[in-house]
Parts: sequence; C-alpha cells; structure tokens
Amino acid sequence: MAFAAMLILAACSTRTEQEAAQIKMTSRADTVAMQVLEATGGSEAWAGVRYIRFDFAVEREGAQRSAVRHLWDRHEGRYRVEWTRGTDTTVVALFNVNTRDGHAFVNGEEAGVDEAALLETAYQRFINDMYWLMAPTKLFDPGVTRTYLPDSSSSDTEMIHLAFAGVGLTPGDQYWIEVERNSGDVVKWTYVLQGRGARTSSYYWTDYRNFEMPSGTVRLAQRKESATAPVAILTEVHALPPSVPDELFANPEMAME
Repeated sequence: MAFAAMLILAACSTRTEQEAAQIKMTSRADTVAMQVLEATGGSEAWAGVRYIRFDFAVEREGAQRSAVRHLWDRHEGRYRVEWTRGTDTTVVALFNVNTRDGHAFVNGEEAGVDEAALLETAYQRFINDMYWLMAPTKLFDPGVTRTYLPDSSSSDTEMIHLAFAGVGLTPGDQYWIEVERNSGDVVKWTYVLQGRGARTSSYYWTDYRNFEMPSGTVRLAQRKESATAPVAILTEVHALPPSVPDELFANPEMAME
C-alpha cells in the first residue's frame, strides 16, 4: 500500500488516553510527547469523542486520487470503510476493529470468496489511514519507546524518536517527530518503514483545524505534505458527531455524509 505507515493503533482508544493522563513524566521525551497529546486536545477532550468520520486521500501534483471514506465508533470498535476500484466498483467493509469480524460488499453485493481478503485490506486501511490522522494521540500506546534527540532539536522545535517493542503490524517502523516548542503541534515527521532499508520519508503537518466538543477542543492536521516530492496525504475530518445511525455499520448501501 503506497505511503503506508502501519503502526500500532489501539482499538480500545479511550484506555490509552486514560493511561496517558495518569502517566508520570520520567524523561524529556515523555514531557514532549505529553505536550503533543495536550496540543491535540488532551485526554479529557478525546474521551468525549466517540465517532470519527474522515476521508483519506493521496494528492499528486495537485490532483487528488479517490478518497477512502472512514467511520469509526471508538467506544464499541464498529467500523465502516469505503473505497473504489477502477471507475465502476465500490467496496464497503463493515467490521469490528477489536475482533476483526465483519462483512465486505462489492457494489452492494456480498463479496463471497473475496471477503476475507477485502476485510484484511479494510483492517490495514484502518491501521494506516487512522494513524496518519491520529498519531499525536498514540505516543503513549503500549510498546512505544520514546527518546529525546537534543542534537536534532532547535530553539523553535524539539525532536523525539519513536520505536516499537514488538507491537503493531510492522514493529520495525521508526518515526522521528518534530514538535513546535510553543504550541506542541507536530510540524513534521520522518519515518523508516520495516522492510524498506534505510530509506526515509518526511512530511510536514499542516492545515490544522480545531473541533469544539463538549469535552474540550480537539485539534487535528488535515494535510501532510512531502518534503521531497509534489505529494500530500490528506486526512480530512468531516465530523466528530455525538451519534450516528446504527444502520451505517450494518447496511452497505446507506450513504455516509
């Protein structure tokens, strides 16, 4: 999958946020990571977010590819993801990210023998696409090792390195997160993916948007621009609604907004 950044993404999301709120800061890396979490809204604000509706797309030289459409129930693990194949085929997967059980549909019909492969693709899209959106909230996930890099920090930014202790789909991935000192916003990340040697990719995080929730303000970057190519990853949040129709997680033909 192009531009994959397949990391751990805790399906039971509120657990990690509660743990992060209680963690004791034992290093500068922990302090910076907590600043990043707080910049996204912090544990209290995120605890009030049940549903996330967003689109993931790749933009090349100003032209956007077809978006992958996501809807996640963070409390129960219910998930809906839609994508297109070619010009006349739409795939809808309805599953649970905790159990990975579910069903896949092609143009509204049951996928049949292709269902298992499509559900696997759907789960990988959840892991990959949601991490591009929510990585700043995942720095305290179990198995994540944080290291502060003073030689890569400056008067304006600080750098932390992330490694993973045998967790996630690709535990050999490594990330370098550049954080703005004043705001705590992620301004850039650089990563090396498992199985790709020493080749690095860097993206600037831009187009931050605030979402006012009853529990607080949630802040997310909508655009990640390549530092070396005319490519951008788009993670456009359409809504963080307090409720959605249950039918969206059961009926492939019901339209998402």
